[in-house]
Amino acid sequence: SVELRMTAELLNDFAEDTESLPIGGGTLTGALDVTGSVTASTSTGGTLSLRTTDTGGATGEDLGRIEFYSGDTSTGSLGNMATIISEYDSNGDSAIIKLQTGFSTGSGSPTLRNRALFGSNGDISFYEDTGTTTKFFWDASAESLGIGTSTINSNLSVYNSSQADDVSLSVFRSPPAATGETQSLIKILKSSNDTTSAYGGAIGGYLS
Repeated sequence: SVELRMTAELLNDFAEDTESLPIGGGTLTGALDVTGSVTASTSTGGTLSLRTTDTGGATGEDLGRIEFYSGDTSTGSLGNMATIISEYDSNGDSAIIKLQTGFSTGSGSPTLRNRALFGSNGDISFYEDTGTTTKFFWDASAESLGIGTSTINSNLSVYNSSQADDVSLSVFRSPPAATGETQSLIKILKSSNDTTSAYGGAIGGYLS
C-alpha cells in the first residue's frame, strides 16, 4: 500500500486547479481550510471523527468541537455563533455533549452561552437564558424531572425561586368546555395502566 502525505500548501494548490479534493485515506499534515461544502460518503454512510491526542484526559478537557461562524459584518454579529462540544466529565472515563449558542445585541462578537448538556449517565440539563443555571433537568437513573431546579425529591419537582410569584401548573382543554362540563382534571391513578377503576384522587374544575 502507498501512504499519502501532503502538506496544506500542496493541497491548496491542487484544490485550486481541480476545484475539488478527493481524499481516500492517508494522513494530512497541517490545517485544511475549505471554502465550500465538504462531503463524506461510503456505502455504509460517511463518518466525521474528531479525536484528541491527549493520553491523559482530565475532566473538562475537550474531545472535539464543531463551531458555527457568521461572516455578517453589516448588521449582524461576527464570529462564533454556536458550538457543539464533547468534553471529558470523569478524567477520561466518560464524556458529555454540550450545546452552546451565541448571544449578542446585534453587533460585535456574540457571547456563547450553555443551552443544553447531555451527560454520560443519561442526565439532561437545559439552562435558563444566561446559560449559567440548570432550570429543566431530567434525572435518568431516578426517571424524574425537575422544572426550575436540578434538586429532585419526587417524580416531578417544580420550583420557583421568586418569592413574589406562586408555583403554578396550567391544565386546559381546547375547545373550552360547555356549561356543566369538566374544564380540566388531574387524575391520581393506582398504576400506569389503570384507566377504569376509581381514582386514588382527582383535582378537577367545572365550568358553571
